[in-house]
Amino acid sequence: MPARVAKDDFARRPRVHRGGSTSARRGQGTHGELRAATPDGNAGGQRTFDAAARPASARPIAMSFDASLAATVRTFEALATVRTDIDRAGEVILRTLREDRKLLIFGNGGSAAEAMHFATELAGRYFKDRRPLPALALTEGSLVTCIGNDYGFDTVFARQIAALGRPGDLAVAISSSGNSRNLVLGLEAARRGGLATLALLGRGGGAARPLAEVSVVVPGDSGRTAQEAHLFLIHLFCDLIDAAFA
Repeated sequence: MPARVAKDDFARRPRVHRGGSTSARRGQGTHGELRAATPDGNAGGQRTFDAAARPASARPIAMSFDASLAATVRTFEALATVRTDIDRAGEVILRTLREDRKLLIFGNGGSAAEAMHFATELAGRYFKDRRPLPALALTEGSLVTCIGNDYGFDTVFARQIAALGRPGDLAVAISSSGNSRNLVLGLEAARRGGLATLALLGRGGGAARPLAEVSVVVPGDSGRTAQEAHLFLIHLFCDLIDAAFA
């Protein structure tokens, strides 16, 4: 007769997940602790890792809250030094929309997210209830992957601008560095097509800076704070747009 198994034995056994894994969910443990299986893969011998117990040389470098906040504040205060460029950018955006032309907005990664953010504030709503305004983010997934697959990722913005842009429209490039090849080719395509060009940049502006008729280069050498400043500028432009089209 098989021996009876005590109920508590089940609590001590490693949990088996689909796929044969005997470890807890990767990266998760009791109360959020980091866990890893023993070298033989037996989760029953899991060890709990305490990040604070690791040597300082092995710990990730992270800014403190105060240092991170101070870096952001310094960058935002430094925007006053490029106020003339910011004003010019606002003027070209308003002129484009008043002439019933559209904005084509593009960028990579986090800047792609900011391009979508800007476009939705215009075609949708920012704060005031005003008429919808024409703006497109060149980030639609199936189109980007189609062009990237057939013609190469460098062309994903240039080809869309050639298809959708018309003289008098405004191409808005967003980048924390300004050196992405697809962004540069997008601005070149806009210039060939008779579009106005605006760039929100950082870290000196890179190769995109001389290609834009108007460029706002966030001061400093941090890509993170440049992106934060770009979002601030987008909301500033939306305030101006709401006031102009209320």
